[in-house]
Amino acid sequence: MNTPTKTSDSKHTRKQIVNFIESAIKESEYRFARAVIDAWLENYPGDIEMQLYLALVLMREKKYLKSITVIERISLLDPEYVPAYKLLYRAASYTDYAKMDVLTAIWRRSALNTTA
Repeated sequence: MNTPTKTSDSKHTRKQIVNFIESAIKESEYRFARAVIDAWLENYPGDIEMQLYLALVLMREKKYLKSITVIERISLLDPEYVPAYKLLYRAASYTDYAKMDVLTAIWRRSALNTTA
């Protein structure tokens, strides 16, 4: 992942930004978390971890289909990014996700690969 640790126009490090987001999620301040994530992604649209945080926030807001759309985009960028599949499985469990059987197979395969 090629993302900066500190932006030139920001006084905050990436780690601090992540801490803001995680704190906001923990406190159910999803709108704030989304605003921080959106601002970051405007400058660094390829940051897969931030996209995953966006998907998590959308899921917490019960916007499951939007969350799934973000996660599917992440999966296209990095098909081996296992955290995306884990979140996709959780989000899909709340919907009539048409690809659930494929997702279950991917989930099982990734689980087997992590225990080896």
